[in-house]
Amino acid sequence: MSPEARLNIARASTELAQLLALHCVIVFHDFGGDDAKNRPWAKKFAEFACRRTYTEIAALTPTIEMPKELLRILKSPTAAVTPLQDCISLIQSAFSVDGWTHEIQTGVYKGWNPVGRDAFKMIPYGKNLVKPLNIESVTNFYKN
Repeated sequence: MSPEARLNIARASTELAQLLALHCVIVFHDFGGDDAKNRPWAKKFAEFACRRTYTEIAALTPTIEMPKELLRILKSPTAAVTPLQDCISLIQSAFSVDGWTHEIQTGVYKGWNPVGRDAFKMIPYGKNLVKPLNIESVTNFYKN
C-alpha cells in the first residue's frame, strides 16, 4: 500500500471517529431536556458547537447521514447571496409601516423591529455578534 493510501485511510478513520464521538455526545449528553430555557449559556453553546460540527463533518463524510446534512446546508442561503438578500430586506422593511412598528416576537432578534434587524444585518459581522446572545435559536437549525 502506498504512503498516500495509508494517509487517506488514517484521515478517513479520524473523520469517522470524530463523527461517531460527536454523535455520541449529542445523543447521550443531556443538554437540558425539559429545562432548556433555564440552563447556563455555556451548556447552550456546547450543544450548538456539537450540532454544528456534526452537520459540517457529516455533510462531507460518506455515511448514511451525508445526504441529509448536505441538504440541510444547501437549503440555507449561500454566503454570496446573503448580503443581497439582507439589502433587499432592509429596503422592503424601511418602506413598510410594519417595518417600523412591528416587534419581532421570536428568534435571535426578539424585541427588535424589522428595520433595526435588517440594518444591523448589513453591518459586517453584525449577525455574528448577535447569535451568541440567543444561541437556542441558532441551535434549532442543526436539530433534527
